[in-house]
Amino acid sequence: MSVFDAAVVFIPAFTKPARFQGDLFKNLAGVPLIQRSIDKARLFGVSETSIHLLTESEEIALFAKRNKVGVFI
Repeated sequence: MSVFDAAVVFIPAFTKPARFQGDLFKNLAGVPLIQRSIDKARLFGVSETSIHLLTESEEIALFAKRNKVGVFI
């Protein structure tokens, strides 16, 4: 049993405090920043059902659903 079997990851993805519009969707080496956060959580061995995005944005909520991770609005 891995330490991460019982882990839950919450990724804050709020757009209002962002300095510039669309910061979370800016590409870094061709990958959006929010996608990088989800990928890092997966690399740690956390199951997709244990990864959640916290947001107030419908756009980010849709992005989370497309990536098969949970979302709290």
